[in-house]
Order: sequence, then C-alpha cells, then structure tokens
Amino acid sequence: MVSKIACVLGGTGETGKRVIDELRKLDIISRIDMLTRREVDLSEGPGKEKVQQKIVDFDNINDSKAAFADCDMAFCCLGTTRAKAGAEGFVKVDFDYVVNSAKLLKENGKCTDFHLVSSWGAQADKWALYPSTKGKAEEAVKELDFTRTSIYRPGLLITERQESRSLEKFGQWVAGFLDTSFKVSIKTEDLAKAMVFNAFNKNFEGQTETIEHADILNISRKATEVPKV
Repeated sequence: MVSKIACVLGGTGETGKRVIDELRKLDIISRIDMLTRREVDLSEGPGKEKVQQKIVDFDNINDSKAAFADCDMAFCCLGTTRAKAGAEGFVKVDFDYVVNSAKLLKENGKCTDFHLVSSWGAQADKWALYPSTKGKAEEAVKELDFTRTSIYRPGLLITERQESRSLEKFGQWVAGFLDTSFKVSIKTEDLAKAMVFNAFNKNFEGQTETIEHADILNISRKATEVPKV
C-alpha cells in the first residue's frame, strides 16, 4: 500500500485526540498533520513522531493554506457547543470552520477523502440551531465533491473531559440508563475506531456515505476484531 498523509481537524477535542491515537497505530500512515489553533502536549507511545502540529487561525484561514497542502485524507472533528460559545460562536466553529477547511483541502487538489463527525438527527431544514447547523455543514461538504465523503452521525458522546459540563454529565447519566435497552450513546474512543476502520477497511462504492449511530456502533465492534492496517 502507498503511504498516506492524514490531517486531523479538531485534534485537541476528545474525538480528535482519539482519532490521532488510532492513526498513529497504522503503518500506512506516514504522517499526521494536526491542524489546530494551539499547540498541545501529545501523549507518549508508538507513532508520536508521525504527528506534526500546524497552528491554524481558523478566523483567517486563507493565511494558513500551506498547512492544508499535503493531506491525502482528512478527519474533521471540529465542534463546540452553544452553551460554551454562544449561538454565533457555535455556527462559526461547526459550520464556518468545517466548511472553509474542507474548501481549502479541495482547492489544494491532493485530498481525496473527507471524514466528517456530524451528529445524530442532523438535518439542514430543522428549526433548531444544533441539528440545522450540522445538517447545513454536511450539505456544504457534500457539494465539494471529494472522491469520498464519509459523514458520521453519532449519538451522545461519552468521554471523560477535563472541563466540567454539568448538563453533559447529566445527559451521559441518562444515556447510561437508556443504554440498558437502547444504544443511544458511544464512547469517543469507539467513534474514533469506527472512523479509522471505516476509512481503510471498507470497500467503498459511490462518492458519499452517511453512517448513522447504530452502524457506527457495529463498525466499532468490527474494528476491535480485525487486525490493524
């Protein structure tokens, strides 16, 4: 197999960090460009030397075109919450940053695969801000016509954050109760495993796929059963 350079957007977030951890394990990945707003300490272990942190000002993204130039494939895990960033800040991150990054990758011509973390229930014409913004970002990315666009719609993400989000913790408690009968949540590490496994181990036909929560869970289970690429 020909080695690839992968870029990860949102690599300081919980899902993005997990995606980087999964990519570090793969021999086919020669380099991981972590496109981020600030430099962070990376976890130790095999593959750490593959990761190059590239600082990007997403508000002035055209000044950072060079950071996007070498990517063969992209994993976009950018996202925030309305509670943390306000309505305007949420749209800026979850739509503007996502779509503008995808546009630069497409313009540079080397990136063929774009893997986007969206959300359960995303739909552009919904009245609520969260699913509507996620749905609009999906549609905008699809219109860019990457060779492959894979959109992942997970349910509630379960993670151990350093920052306190009391409402999110309550939601995770509810999800834990509901998961005894209905699988409504997924751990960030399982989402990351599913994304990376799907990117390399699935025979992909067509140009765009939307992977719903239940299918992400199934793929993550397969990812633990099959040897890494």
